[in-house]
Amino acid sequence: MTPIIERHAAMVYRIAVTQLKQPQDAEDVVQEVFLTYLRKPVVFQNQDHERAWFAKTALHRARNVLRLAERRHRADGAPLELLPAPNRDETLHAALLSLPEDSATLLYLHYNERMDIALLAEVLNISRSLVKKRLVSTRRQLRAILEVDDHD
Repeated sequence: MTPIIERHAAMVYRIAVTQLKQPQDAEDVVQEVFLTYLRKPVVFQNQDHERAWFAKTALHRARNVLRLAERRHRADGAPLELLPAPNRDETLHAALLSLPEDSATLLYLHYNERMDIALLAEVLNISRSLVKKRLVSTRRQLRAILEVDDHD
């Protein structure tokens, strides 16, 4: 495996599975992202630019898969399946799955990939202030979901 793939494969996979909830579809997205890079290599300005490119490309590819799945779902009426929650922290995982995909992805990139506000703004193609607002809003949503679960 090339060093660039080693550096970004896990992040690309986690972004894809956060969006798609399906490991098989996420693996397909990983392959598509790296094939895109290998077919037409990008010259990166720095490490942040490299990470941002792979994150943004993964996000776009995953959203394309979702759009295609929605079209198929509307055509045949079959429900989309969800990825089962892992055993280690089912409550948190279920809460994250209940968030809209964009919100879950934002939290993932910020906390797991440790992307700062500026890099998130670049990856998500939104302003820094909107990133901050969405982080605050998403944290509130997650907290509310978890509080409801605690009271059940």
